Amino acid sequence: MPGLILVRFVCLSALLLAGCVRAGGAAPADAGVDQAPSVDGGVDLTPLPDAPLPDAVQLSDAQLPDAAQLPDTAPQVLFVDDFSDNTLDPLSWKYWRLAFAEQGGKLRVLPQPRPGFNYGHSGNGRGAMALTHIGDKSWTDYRLELELSNTGVEASFNPHALPLCYRTANILFRVAEANESWNSPQSTTYTLSLQLNTCGTSITLGNYGLGRSNGCWIPGTGWSATHNGTSTSLLSGGNAKQISTGINRLVVEVKGSRIQAWVRSAGAAAHQLIDVNDTAPGAIGHGGVGVTWGYESLGWIDSVKVTKL
Repeated sequence: MPGLILVRFVCLSALLLAGCVRAGGAAPADAGVDQAPSVDGGVDLTPLPDAPLPDAVQLSDAQLPDAAQLPDTAPQVLFVDDFSDNTLDPLSWKYWRLAFAEQGGKLRVLPQPRPGFNYGHSGNGRGAMALTHIGDKSWTDYRLELELSNTGVEASFNPHALPLCYRTANILFRVAEANESWNSPQSTTYTLSLQLNTCGTSITLGNYGLGRSNGCWIPGTGWSATHNGTSTSLLSGGNAKQISTGINRLVVEVKGSRIQAWVRSAGAAAHQLIDVNDTAPGAIGHGGVGVTWGYESLGWIDSVKVTKL
């Protein structure tokens, strides 16, 4: 898969959050980003040992590497939500840009703007966002587990005539700073970007990227190419057949400078997407987690769990 399209997607995920764009390719080796030996677009897609992976909320240290814990000591759970009470929890979550509801044991995006938010390309942002523990300095080294789906665009809510097949999502971690409006300071976070469908020439199922935003936001009102802050592409890859148009079970681990991620869909073995070390200036050391859905595409999350490493 050509790197240009993938880097464009990483930058696109950053603009959904705060408007930052970065020209050029992935970070060079001297930028402080080390990557494991790779194939197929720059990322090793060899199945993990002991595949298939169990359900996300049941992952164990024997099945994911480098999640060491003291003998006879249970890992500390920092956060867990299975959305089983079907009641929104605004004390724990930020529900931004679009409306949300807990339905059927999942946190679902609804096809309408959040009441009171100036939604749109000429407004203060597009794309649903759900985040927790933004800027939490005690969240440094942890494992994030969740189930994720993007159900596409509904014709009843498509103010910018997005193709109905458009399906992308972003997993945010070490979210040190975030704001609902892309016109307000500012976004500092890592972003794992996933393309969850093939839709014309704009997105391709199985493409993914890892990026870092530092202090990103757009002055004024609405989208603009003029922005503050930086957005850096750390890695891009493609043809990850384990990324599904349906349910994706994802694991992200951050420990020190090392960032790892795995994905499994129904009937598929677990595959490692990412294994990099970010030691460059601007590397982020703490913060919460979240999910964003691309533009007006909808979807849901379930079985969110964060465990201290």
